[in-house]
Amino acid sequence: FTHIENLFWLLLVLVCGALLFAYIRWRKNALKRLINRNLQSKVFPESTQNKSIFYGLYICAALTFMVLALANLQAGKKPRKAMRAGLDIVLAIDVSRSMDAKDLKPSRMAQTKHFAQQFLDLLPQDRVALVLFAGNAYIQLPLTSDLPSAKMFIGSISTDVAPTQGTSVSAAINQCMSLLFPETKSKQNTNAAKVIVLLSDGENHDEAAEKEAENAAKSGAIIYTVGIGTTQGSAIPVENDGITGFLKDENGETVMSKLNQSILKQVASQTNGKYFYLAGNPNAAKDLAEELGKLKRGEREIMLFDEYESYFQVFAFLALAFLLLEPLKVIFKSRSIGK
Repeated sequence: FTHIENLFWLLLVLVCGALLFAYIRWRKNALKRLINRNLQSKVFPESTQNKSIFYGLYICAALTFMVLALANLQAGKKPRKAMRAGLDIVLAIDVSRSMDAKDLKPSRMAQTKHFAQQFLDLLPQDRVALVLFAGNAYIQLPLTSDLPSAKMFIGSISTDVAPTQGTSVSAAINQCMSLLFPETKSKQNTNAAKVIVLLSDGENHDEAAEKEAENAAKSGAIIYTVGIGTTQGSAIPVENDGITGFLKDENGETVMSKLNQSILKQVASQTNGKYFYLAGNPNAAKDLAEELGKLKRGEREIMLFDEYESYFQVFAFLALAFLLLEPLKVIFKSRSIGK
């Protein structure tokens, strides 16, 4: 898709579908209250109700195809092989509840996502992967050269995706290593430097982080850490039944989340990496990219396309067809009645 950002309009289609379903249920319940059950089928026959449902579905389908047309699906023509030099980088992003703290405005999580997307804009030749972690770590995206898709995944991240709370830096490092050094070797494995960029507030709740960093160093990986938050800290906002408050401990005291720089610095130093402090540094992404620019970039074979063919007209035709389907049925039906 040349305009992948337009796919977000598909959310509008979902909203329309939800409103349609809600309206159908409301009308059905209203009929039960106002009209005797024996008369309902005569006043509003089932065929009429089904017609409304199908017409709504036609509109939703048409909107879907319109969005796909705007996104402009393309397929490559005339492929050719080429060599590209780059790094293999795994972004490990902390999605624990403490990342909702607002000592960075508008929140730690918002600043993290902005930093990560800004950082990816500086990596035109590298492959990236995405790991999310809290009490455990999860692969969100394997190594890919499709940086626009990686940015889209990052944009959708929130602390709600973590089923287990906590901040297990060791689990994050372990999962990143599984992506950088897979057991099954393939042509995708290159002699490029293997890099982990870990973004966290450092509120570590396990004791194995330093051991995992040591193992990563032995395998040849380099870990760069980015501290998210401030040493002064902030309360962690939580929402219960639509009311926003702050996270409390077992004694009813408000929990204050503070940036723990020591663990992040230790993990980075063990692998000959470097620690970056995000707060008050608008050039942090640029500084990190420049640091990575000093590393060895391995070459790998990729497939490039000199020409692309667009298929937006196919989706535009389908959208038009669904929009005209119901009106055409009415026209043909009226003609048949006239005869």
